[in-house]
Amino acid sequence: MQHVSKIVLTALLAAWLAAGSAAAGQTHVENLTARQAADLIAGHRRDPSFVILDVRTPVEFKAGHIQGAVLMDYYDSNFAKRLKRLDRRQTYLIYCRSGARSGRTLQLIKDLGFGRVYHLERGILSWRREKLPLVKESGQANR
Repeated sequence: MQHVSKIVLTALLAAWLAAGSAAAGQTHVENLTARQAADLIAGHRRDPSFVILDVRTPVEFKAGHIQGAVLMDYYDSNFAKRLKRLDRRQTYLIYCRSGARSGRTLQLIKDLGFGRVYHLERGILSWRREKLPLVKESGQANR
């Protein structure tokens, strides 16, 4: 009986240590309103480790995107491969049109062990509702 107790205790200790190390590598995700996202962007304007990731299609991106955003089309056949190549130590703000694609991307990001990710709730639609500036393909900002 004492032998079984040691095995159970050892197994519990191993599980606890594994959970602790997994928690240390967890992705920090924070959902933001459009105004909060705009403030976050303003605060990271000169931060090279801050990336705005637009997971919409190229057509949607050309129609208007957040200044400085990098396009990574969710529907591209290489999307998952491209996502895997991103630096997990950087901080990301991710968005799409309504929050659906970026929400699904968050699960991939969590699985890959990214450090800190912000998610624009309700996507670019919420950004537009707040009349925040967008950049069109020509490079001109509009509201």
